[in-house]
Amino acid sequence: RACRISLSERTVTALIIPNDVQELSAVARPPRKHARLRSSTDFTRPKVVPEAQDLARAAEVLNSGERVAMLVGQGALHASEEVEEVAEILPYVTGSIGMLGTGPSWEMMQHCDTLLMVGTNMPYSDFVPEEGKARGVQIDISGKRVGFRFPTEVNLVGDSKETLRALMPLLERKEDRSWRVRIERGVSRWWKVIEARAMNPAHPLNPQRVLWELSPRLPEDAMISCDCGTATAWYARNVKMKPTMIGSLSGTLLSMGSGVPYAIAAKFCHPDRPA
Repeated sequence: RACRISLSERTVTALIIPNDVQELSAVARPPRKHARLRSSTDFTRPKVVPEAQDLARAAEVLNSGERVAMLVGQGALHASEEVEEVAEILPYVTGSIGMLGTGPSWEMMQHCDTLLMVGTNMPYSDFVPEEGKARGVQIDISGKRVGFRFPTEVNLVGDSKETLRALMPLLERKEDRSWRVRIERGVSRWWKVIEARAMNPAHPLNPQRVLWELSPRLPEDAMISCDCGTATAWYARNVKMKPTMIGSLSGTLLSMGSGVPYAIAAKFCHPDRPA
């Protein structure tokens, strides 16, 4: 039941077994009593898609914008292809955002006139556009998470993959690509800044250099876990993640010391991949 709650609600669950319970004899079949909790092992995800009229409203907002930005979170992890296709129509990748973010991400958020949020619960609202300066559309599987990080105009409650698929035919490709060109130039400049910072001499070692040198040497199927702290910033800014890689960090909980157990868990799930 704890596993099902965690999967369906995308939240943390805890299963606490007291010492005295662990010492009891196992019962093959619990007695059938009043208010006895039952459980089952089956779990499947439902196909959740917004109504057609709401998709049309969202498309109107996104099509009317000239400088569209996207903020994509781990809720869209299974929708990578759809995110890329929508980004081809609208903007593209500027890197991470927030306290560990990149210069281009900050610039994009400060100057966009439209914001599309997909599967994100990014808590630092001061890193998204100022209220009133951009129109907003949000896609999230949970109605509890829409519209409280940014005052979005259209909230689409649905699975990110299915919702983006349904939304794509309604989107118009931006013919004026100057906004995109501006962003791409900013990203190019940013990587030069990151490399220069990594090459700064230090005693005994510049830790940013470690991540910079590690990045091109990582195997294509690497599973990378990162602890919380200053190292998280170096990881977020210096490592170029390939589509086949998996990255894990405690982004919302900010739990110290999570790097090693995350790596162990990843290895249990994928024993043939390097962690």
